[in-house]
Amino acid sequence: GDGVRMAQQAGAGLWHMYGFFGWFAFLAPGFSSPFALDFFAPSHIYLDGDGRRFSDETGYEVHDRLRALSTYLPRNANRPRLPGWAVFDDVARRAGPLNGLLGTPNRYRWSTDNTAEVAAGWVLSADNPRELAAKMGVDANILCETLDRYNSFCAKGRDKDFGRDADTLAPIDLNNLYAIETRPGIAGTTGGPRHDERARVLRPDGTILPGLYAAGAVSMVWGHLIDHGAGLTNALVFGRIAGEQAAAQT
Repeated sequence: GDGVRMAQQAGAGLWHMYGFFGWFAFLAPGFSSPFALDFFAPSHIYLDGDGRRFSDETGYEVHDRLRALSTYLPRNANRPRLPGWAVFDDVARRAGPLNGLLGTPNRYRWSTDNTAEVAAGWVLSADNPRELAAKMGVDANILCETLDRYNSFCAKGRDKDFGRDADTLAPIDLNNLYAIETRPGIAGTTGGPRHDERARVLRPDGTILPGLYAAGAVSMVWGHLIDHGAGLTNALVFGRIAGEQAAAQT
């Protein structure tokens, strides 16, 4: 956000600030940044704070997982209650580190099979749904119903609630359960100082702000879409253009 603030102080207008990308994350005690979460096995579901599913867990690209929170839910005030939970079984636990795919700015290496995080109490474990519900602090009847309903979809090969792809419908073993609290983790916005095709930063009224250029993740052209690679394409293209424009002024 430093580049955005610097540009604003210089008089720049902004664009695309409504766009963002991110994933579900876990905020561990003692760490300033959350740990991004993802799974290496499909036997998992995401739940809201009441213990109910709210979306197709696998229907969004990894950098765009938070779009699941926008799923239309007319019977649930049109929004999941947060923080929520990820519930999974021992197959998913052993498949790989929950923080292994996306990484984190924290100086901590997540264990390969999540056992260290279970021991630390970050990941809750239980031998049955009711025990897990008690540790999560959710209604046991709701959690049991949610897990039974999801597993029934797996048996039939069809997710009647959210249309999750049949290839990802892996049943959850109810005798080896785990849960981790989830919150929205924002990696960044796609917006920043507005610029033209020559990388020249513009004022709010659309006029050129002399001597100021923008390139890369500080001001992407993609709007609500996601520029994968942390703005590298934007940096290469508009960085070159900005350099040419600046050199021409000397």
